[in-house]
Amino acid sequence: MDIKNIDETFPAPGYFRLCNDDGEFRVLDATGRRYRLRPESGTPVVGVAATGTINPTGADNSILYTAITAGAAGNGITITYLISGVGSAVLSVVTTGRNIVVTAGSATIASAVVTAVNADATAAALVLAAASGTVTGAIAAVAATNLTGGVNATTASKGDQMIDGDYLYTATANVAISSTAGWEKSAVAAV
Repeated sequence: MDIKNIDETFPAPGYFRLCNDDGEFRVLDATGRRYRLRPESGTPVVGVAATGTINPTGADNSILYTAITAGAAGNGITITYLISGVGSAVLSVVTTGRNIVVTAGSATIASAVVTAVNADATAAALVLAAASGTVTGAIAAVAATNLTGGVNATTASKGDQMIDGDYLYTATANVAISSTAGWEKSAVAAV
């Protein structure tokens, strides 16, 4: 078998090629799918969506924001509240890149912000806003605040395996960075 880098030519249909994929030997088929030759050491991680609770000055006004897509990229989403005037309406929800800015009157209650963010197509493509407790209090200005805690999943092709001291993990589907599932574990027992 030829030893090639992963980005070189695919073998003819019905044939496989041994390749070096960043130091791990894998088998490459004609469609470009990679197969591990042995279980990789370690414990796979599923993707986790970034979150952030915006808790402005005042009572009953906390809102939980959760990134729509799991993974570390969600940690780059920011939420900002600007206060303009004394009204009780959300004046605008503006999303620029991964930055969401809510502009509202000083008497705007948090539940109105939840509704406005979720109704704005651009913001809703990035986050889901939800009440964090009672949301009947007025919001206040909040500087840009990043969501945190987003984690990338361990990527794999269906059938790939990993092993740690206690479990053998098998990918039950292709696992992307943003996958929140896709690994099944089986206990490892002495024979």
